[in-house]
Amino acid sequence: MKFSIKKLLVSGVLAGAMTFCAAGAANFESAAQSLNDLGLLTGTDNGFDLDRASTRGEAAAMLVRLLGKSAEADEAWKTDADSFAFTDMEDSAWAKPAVNWLVKNNLAAGTTETTFAPRESCSAQMAATFLLRALGYSDAEGGDFTYFTAMDFAREKGVVDLFNCNEKDFQRDHLVAMCYTALSCQPKGGEGDLLDKLIADGAVADNDASKAVRQKFADYREYMKASESFQSNSSMACKVTADIDITAEGDTMKMTMEQDAAIKIDPAKLEAVEMKMAGKVDVVVEDETVSVPNTLYFKDGMAYIEADGNKMKMPMDFKEAMSQMNVVNMQSVNNNGITVIDSLTKAEADGKTTYTVTYNPNVMGSAVDSIMGSMMAAMPDLSNAGAKVSITKVTANETIQDGVPVSMDMDMVMNVNDGQSEIGMSMKMKMDITATGDAVKIEFPASFDDYVDASAATATVTTTNTPADPGAKDAPADTAKDTSEDTAKDAPAEAE
Repeated sequence: MKFSIKKLLVSGVLAGAMTFCAAGAANFESAAQSLNDLGLLTGTDNGFDLDRASTRGEAAAMLVRLLGKSAEADEAWKTDADSFAFTDMEDSAWAKPAVNWLVKNNLAAGTTETTFAPRESCSAQMAATFLLRALGYSDAEGGDFTYFTAMDFAREKGVVDLFNCNEKDFQRDHLVAMCYTALSCQPKGGEGDLLDKLIADGAVADNDASKAVRQKFADYREYMKASESFQSNSSMACKVTADIDITAEGDTMKMTMEQDAAIKIDPAKLEAVEMKMAGKVDVVVEDETVSVPNTLYFKDGMAYIEADGNKMKMPMDFKEAMSQMNVVNMQSVNNNGITVIDSLTKAEADGKTTYTVTYNPNVMGSAVDSIMGSMMAAMPDLSNAGAKVSITKVTANETIQDGVPVSMDMDMVMNVNDGQSEIGMSMKMKMDITATGDAVKIEFPASFDDYVDASAATATVTTTNTPADPGAKDAPADTAKDTSEDTAKDAPAEAE
């Protein structure tokens, strides 16, 4: 079987990303179904219709439901309908009672005195503002947050995490995920979570559906508390082993991987991240075994890769990669997000507690896809090496002893498509943690002078294996558009 250097690099980056990162937007169909079961979300003629932008009218209706005021809004509408000021809601009549109630209670405002623009898109910032209000926080003058700080405050309170929101492309999918997450958050000055409050207020029925969601929330909080040492340590050293079955272009092969890995992250200085992965990969094809030793270093904004005696280097902006993945702060990284988990159970034996977590494959697939694109974008020499990842199964076992992480193993099935071919991968990985926090030490070579630029190495491979095209023309020396400075935009006069 023949794999190009680009494919090998993509696979290597994927393995590293899977070990250390998780991010991105996703399909939250299961969260939508749970909200529907609770009576908090109604579908459309197209089902839940998650793959489009959410609207201001939909966000308003959701806010009223999360405030537990649907019945009150419907009752108020009986007397307020004739004096309703907004004339642009005839095609969104279902949202009129909610909008009327919100405006009367100073929780929303129109775009003008006579328009609400119910069909205009709802931004992540608007959604965060709505959900924080549902949790009892105020954005009035002197309140808990402002429209401008809504996203940061929502992250602080757990409403927004690394998985459930994409500010750049905010969809109905994300609104559903944020609403579901908000149900698991504690209201201001209250006990329990928002779902407990809605049940106590009679806004959500106390039935089998709500009991199942409450149990999941309770299990999730216990799991997160038990794994705080995992979440709080941004620096970690571990031994990783993996067995991988790969199919590509009709061929099959097996890979075993052994790696000693370490990463050191200062959340305040993402540009100063340091990382090392060293070990070997054994590849078995048709009874022939090839052993490839490999080492990856990351230091001072450069990635240094040594595999089978070849040494390459390439720039990699870790901070930019995190930004590309919508990671605004490390607090987001350390919040797994309840929408990513389909189910979890725990077992205790020999003084150790093991949590078995089944992840939502759609969420994880989009997560890895986002990581791959972001990692490649941060490596100019591999900017065209992007791969589409589709994951069908992710299950992990996390073992903790005396509050300290001991090990983690993962079972994953995925497909990787680079636009030219598709690679099927089934992987079983085990990670034994050897150090965390300040105990993590990384040794680097005295010099990286013998590493060559990856662009030169891949150019040599291309020249050797690809026939020349006499009709090809050189690309311009620099076609990149500078978008480093974003234009600031004013917030609406009043947060919707």
